[in-house]
Amino acid sequence: MGAVFALFAGWYHYTPKILGLDYNRLLSKVHFWILFIGVNVTFFPQHFLGLQGMPRRIPDYPDAFAGWNLVSSWGSIISVIATALFLYIVYEQLAYGKAVSRNPWLVPQFFYDLLQVLLNRAYSSLEWALNSPPKPHPFISLPLQSNIFAPTSWFFKGLGFYSKPLYTYLITKLILCYYSSPANSPLQPYFVTGFVDGEGTFGVFFRKGENRKFGYSVSLSFSIGLHSKDRLLLERIQNYFGGIGIISVHGSNIVHYTVTKNRDIAKIIEHFDKYRLITQKLANYILFKQAFEIISRQDHLTVEGFKKLVAIRASINLGITDDLKASFPDVVPAKRPLIKDQEIISPYWLAGFTSGEGTLSVYIFKSKTKIGFGVTISIRIYQHSMDKGLLQSIVTYLGCGRVDVATRGDCWFVVSKFSDIETKIIPFFNKYSIEGVKALDYTDFKSAAEIIKEKRHLTQSGLDAILKIRSGMNRGRQC
Repeated sequence: MGAVFALFAGWYHYTPKILGLDYNRLLSKVHFWILFIGVNVTFFPQHFLGLQGMPRRIPDYPDAFAGWNLVSSWGSIISVIATALFLYIVYEQLAYGKAVSRNPWLVPQFFYDLLQVLLNRAYSSLEWALNSPPKPHPFISLPLQSNIFAPTSWFFKGLGFYSKPLYTYLITKLILCYYSSPANSPLQPYFVTGFVDGEGTFGVFFRKGENRKFGYSVSLSFSIGLHSKDRLLLERIQNYFGGIGIISVHGSNIVHYTVTKNRDIAKIIEHFDKYRLITQKLANYILFKQAFEIISRQDHLTVEGFKKLVAIRASINLGITDDLKASFPDVVPAKRPLIKDQEIISPYWLAGFTSGEGTLSVYIFKSKTKIGFGVTISIRIYQHSMDKGLLQSIVTYLGCGRVDVATRGDCWFVVSKFSDIETKIIPFFNKYSIEGVKALDYTDFKSAAEIIKEKRHLTQSGLDAILKIRSGMNRGRQC
């Protein structure tokens, strides 16, 4: 039975990694104790029977041995119950399991490197460095490895209690008292709303089905699509919503967080009813919520209700397909709400919106300076012209910047005046953090600002430093 317990342990340890789905931790512990009791009740009485003289592996025995054999039979029944529970745990894991991070077992200890943990790079072997579930053949060649779990050198070399590494790890310890992994770090509700205002999508989808009443099945979807570099941020958003939905990979470098189950959509709606969207995406959300209410009341099973869903679909995102339009030619698109009075409702909303839509840039241009080049930095937020009023609200809220409009119909908020960046933008985002990979761009942005502030950009060494910073920002970042 020791081997059987080892098999169960292997299942519980590795299937979250292999499947990318977690199981019910409470039921798994119950399974262990039921099986532990059943196995011992089954086999322990056999010791007493052996001492009484009963041979092993016989099909029949004298009545004198019946008592302990009955106890063993009870134990085997308990073991069968434990096995049935295990099968239910596996079913629940496959059907309703929550998505897991790269290393669901990561519980950072005192000497862990905080930066590596925050970047989700804390792993003791290569499989935990991959997404869950891993792709086939993920490594072209064997990567270089190092032991980031080893205690730092100050511990052995006695650098003293005032050393920087000790300070860093004391701070790490305090942080990890609250969070066992970066994927569990909580996000502010308005940050989530702001980020969805920038990157989220609310959809009503129709799929052809021959056995369907109206020839189509209908489903709702809330999704966020990002570059694979920002998978960790999607995991944090998923954790904010209680682990609902799935994170999937599309192509070589795109990841999507998607929520489609109606009971989970109800949680999404509960959030956005409380923490309101303010871009024109709010119109999509209002129509999306109407579609959810129709489906919740089962009205989509009637002709009138189904046509309302088609009308809603015609008014959000890209509208309806030609096939759907041909099937319901008399449907008039639902009236789309017009969003006005777009006031910034929280600094965390602006932090989330910038994390999604903001661009932090460093520009180098020819100049009449001694080194022949000048440097400027800027922050921009791009939007459709329908949200020009929102961008004006950002100007008012931050007390700096301007809104420019392009002839092609889009517009953007921009701050390029260095004094505004130094006194308003950087202090704001130091307090209300940008999240995701863009946070690394913000760190580089601040480094460039520091060089400009000290006038070092007017020297060749300072210009070289800024060139190096710029080469690693935005699309140039490798992480």
